[in-house]
Amino acid sequence: MRTLDYWESRLTAVPSTIECAEMRLLSGHGHDPPIFVGPGYIDIRSSNAIDFTMFAAPADDGDAFRHLVSASENPYEIHDQFLLFATDYQGTKWACGWTRPELKGMPKIGWPLTGRLDSLSTDASGPRVATDSGVELIFNPKVWLPMDKAKVTVTSIDEAEIHRRRTPGQQTIKVLDSEIKFF
Repeated sequence: MRTLDYWESRLTAVPSTIECAEMRLLSGHGHDPPIFVGPGYIDIRSSNAIDFTMFAAPADDGDAFRHLVSASENPYEIHDQFLLFATDYQGTKWACGWTRPELKGMPKIGWPLTGRLDSLSTDASGPRVATDSGVELIFNPKVWLPMDKAKVTVTSIDEAEIHRRRTPGQQTIKVLDSEIKFF
């Protein structure tokens, strides 16, 4: 698997942090220039909890503040929310989806913004990416299949058993006149 071998450690190592040279928060209308730009990071805390922190500079202070207030007052109006895009220090571009950023404190310089993310995706390209399109899957956590035969692992030192473990071993099923073995 040429593509996922490279990405597996970046996407399945939890918790992890993606340091970003540039983050851009756009209005929900998408075609306007970014409202906030600045460095920051994406914090992947678990497989379903992703946050971001951004050290932002607004294009226009008044407009930026109005957008933050509108996003907070209208949480169910998608066009009042923000779209986050980021570029990490390796040059990988990340689409972070919709978010409602919050101003963290009242700083004298800059606008520290934080928020939750519901998605995180990237477009893989380069020499490590397969040229033929296809589907690649990473199963994390491990897939659980009911097994009809158990596997027993015994650890011993000088013939004295010190540990015994039973785990699923094998399951054979027939599908469309073919026999498939899972182990």
